[in-house]
Amino acid sequence: MAEIARYSKAYVAEQFRKYQGWHEKAPPAKISMTQDGAEGGETLEYFFLHDNYVVTSDIFPDRYIVFDSVTDDWKRFCHEVLLFNRGVDINHAALKRGLIPLPTGLPYSC
Repeated sequence: MAEIARYSKAYVAEQFRKYQGWHEKAPPAKISMTQDGAEGGETLEYFFLHDNYVVTSDIFPDRYIVFDSVTDDWKRFCHEVLLFNRGVDINHAALKRGLIPLPTGLPYSC
């Protein structure tokens, strides 16, 4: 049975390819969409970045592993270039859904 990630985020494959130490062990996931979101049209390649910093071409973190050379430099790239921040992303989604209250007196925009 496939492992389920606590958190993952999809990114366009080209974003990962900017990393100097990037090498792909598996092909990206693909979807074809038109400008209005309908299927067909331009093909988009993407990968999933998981909370353990492993990249896959599947939503499951232990299947179709594309990149697993997790180093401090890789983590820095994920945070500074991809803006990957698990805690902030989860809190932002929870705020949007009203699952956690907004702190009073702070300028938030969701």
